[in-house]
Amino acid sequence: MLYYFVRPFARLAISLFYKKIDLSILEKIPRNQALILAPNHPTAFMDPCNMAVFMPQPLHSLVRGDFFQKPLFNFLLRAIY
Repeated sequence: MLYYFVRPFARLAISLFYKKIDLSILEKIPRNQALILAPNHPTAFMDPCNMAVFMPQPLHSLVRGDFFQKPLFNFLLRAIY
């Protein structure tokens, strides 16, 4: 539930942060079947954020298990979906 509330604000923030955002491959991504997106960039935090706010369908991400040991991150990660 939190995903749909935060997504528009995150999209606005990312659009203000980056000068140019190229979304040229969205039409090639199938919308009605499962797929795995594996970005390979040194900005391991921003790639999933960028994909989550600009992809038309909701995304599910993998995180390290130790994030669930921290109470704040545990709450936020569980509240996202």
